[in-house]
Amino acid sequence: MRATVAKFYVSLADEFYESKRTMILRWCRQRPKLIKASLEGKGTHTNIQNVGVGTVLSNELELDIVYWVNELREDGIPISTRMLADKAQQVAVNADVRDFHASDKWASGFKRRHHFSLHSPTRQSQVCPADIDRYAAAFVAVVEATVRDLGV
Repeated sequence: MRATVAKFYVSLADEFYESKRTMILRWCRQRPKLIKASLEGKGTHTNIQNVGVGTVLSNELELDIVYWVNELREDGIPISTRMLADKAQQVAVNADVRDFHASDKWASGFKRRHHFSLHSPTRQSQVCPADIDRYAAAFVAVVEATVRDLGV
């Protein structure tokens, strides 16, 4: 094995030998699967998933979630990633989509696909008091008195 790793990874540092060795062993175990994929015209694919892995929602179901997000936004309700994932899971259950998991990775892909940023501006701000001009005049008077007292 050491000769194989040395042949194909000439400048590999010693600390990375073990990870390359396990990767090659995994390829050896998956040899029939890789040959079959190559014969089916998938030889250029670098990641071949098993059937059922990466179950996604259809475009129509994702549009339902998009409409839901937009409705909440119109009402000024901020949406968290957890809320998005819960809604997606609910939509999947209602549509009888099996093996769907609204993971963080799914949520980030959903936001990227639909150009969403779930960051919402806060609605908290300072309200100026009604008599702000009086406070400003008092502050100016204090500063002028301090300048006069210090002789600046």
